[in-house]
Amino acid sequence: MAFKMFTTDLCNNIPYGDSTYFERLSKDLNKYPTVRNTLQGLNTKILIKKSYIDKLTEAKSNLEAFLFS
Repeated sequence: MAFKMFTTDLCNNIPYGDSTYFERLSKDLNKYPTVRNTLQGLNTKILIKKSYIDKLTEAKSNLEAFLFS
């Protein structure tokens, strides 16, 4: 019920500049019906970001090795 109030009433009554952030947040909350699912989803996003960072780090070191050789 609180999420429903948040997505309807609050998003309709906040100033223009802040509405997009709260709308995105409310859409994210709708994706995860329970706290456990929310935490699992966030953990998955963190792992994906770490994977991207690892790939970028490897590409950077390969480029540095090529440039300095």
